[in-house]
This record gives sequence, structure tokens and C-alpha cells, in this order.
Amino acid sequence: MSGHHQAARRYRHGFASEVPRIATRLGFQIDVGEPMKVEFKNICLSLVIACLVGVLSAVIAAQVQLPDAPGKEETIRICSTCHEVERATSVRLNREGWQDTIAKMVDLGANGSDEELAKVLDYLAEHFKGDAPRPLNLNTATAVELESIVGLLRKEAAAWIAHRKAAGPCKSLDDFKKIPGVPFKKIDDHRDRLVCF
Repeated sequence: MSGHHQAARRYRHGFASEVPRIATRLGFQIDVGEPMKVEFKNICLSLVIACLVGVLSAVIAAQVQLPDAPGKEETIRICSTCHEVERATSVRLNREGWQDTIAKMVDLGANGSDEELAKVLDYLAEHFKGDAPRPLNLNTATAVELESIVGLLRKEAAAWIAHRKAAGPCKSLDDFKKIPGVPFKKIDDHRDRLVCF
């Protein structure tokens, strides 16, 4: 076994052996037999890897650049209190659509002065403009809207509405990758007009 593999093995073993000690300090009792130690080590290693992947994903997402212009700081500060800024800027709307969206976000708890909200509106309307007067919220869309705006077939629209009733609303358009009966490509093709509020 190479020196690298031995060091990695010692690290994993040391980490796994520390967890029961820490758990005991916190008042938990853990009886760790030999088979449990192996399983516990695997679980701990999996958790460490999952955390690293999460941190790397956050770093990559943070590197998405928004145009430098007046209103950028206000947009980041106000929008990011509820969701990632990239979620807001993935939609393309006309000025009226952005105005309606900002009003809705204020109703949902977004905080900012009238001056700050005006800067956010100017920033979004200038740098993320489109033809749509407002985005289609897939969590409240009717079957007719899903068919006419998104291009879903009647059975696909029905599949989404049934899933929405059973499992609850979508949080991101990427949720549609896992929904049976709804082709993600159709959602992705209309990404600039769709939201999940």
C-alpha cells in the first residue's frame, strides 16, 4: 500500500474514532462494535465528501457574474435574503413584468426602501430584459397555460398538476428533471419565462 493510501486510511480511522468520543461528550451513548465501526467510517466519509461537494457547488455558484452597473449591490442584497440571485436573474421580463415580480417579492417579505427597490427594478429591467410581461409560475399555472405557454401536451400538463398536488410545489426548474411524465427539455426551452415561487 502506498504512503498516500496509508495516510488516508489513518485519517479516516482517526476521524471515525473521534465521533463516538464527541457524541459521548454531548450526552449520547454509542456502542460501537467492529461491524458498526466499519459502517460508521463509511457513513462519516460519505458525509465529509457530501459537505465538500456542497461547498464547491456554492463556490462555483457564487462565481456567476452579474453585470457591474448601478443597482447590482441592492439587487444582490435584497434578492439573496430569500433565494439565490441567479434564480431571479434566470428570468427575462419587460419592465412591467419586473415591476410586478418585485411587488410580489415585497409582499412575500423582501425588504428595501423605495429608492433601493427602484434601483433593483432599473437593474433587472436593463440587464435581464425580455418580451414577457410576467413569468409563468409553474406552481399556480393552469393546464391551459402549461399547454399554450410551455408547450406541454395535455397529458404532460396533467402529470405536472397531479405531481404538484401530491408532492407540493417546485422550488426550482431543475426539479422537473425528476418528475415523471413531464419532459424537462420543454421546461428548459422556456426557462426564461418560467418560475417556481
